[in-house]
Amino acid sequence: MMVAVAGVMVATFLEGTVGPMGFAWFNEAIAGENRATLLSFGTMSTVGGIVGLPLQGSLVDRLGAGLTWQIVGLLSMAQAFCYLALRPGRSNHNGSPHRPRSPESSDDVGGPRIGR
Repeated sequence: MMVAVAGVMVATFLEGTVGPMGFAWFNEAIAGENRATLLSFGTMSTVGGIVGLPLQGSLVDRLGAGLTWQIVGLLSMAQAFCYLALRPGRSNHNGSPHRPRSPESSDDVGGPRIGR
């Protein structure tokens, strides 16, 4: 029991440290007009769990665990297309290529970021 509690505590701590780094990366790498849309995918994953987990349970009852895991794995591979669509060098909706910001470029609020 103590090992399980310690494991949950460590997992929660690591999730708490990784989360802010992920948000910082999103805020720096994703253009402002696309940022809110991409951050909302976290909410969609919660909704996906609410719908997907009971559906997966019913598939396990009908098809068995092995086949269900294979089907879910194939469906999960579909997210590779999202990563390919977001890779650097692709054009965004207004035709200009996405370029990561350099430290010398100005930020959204104003003023150059040199020396900050």
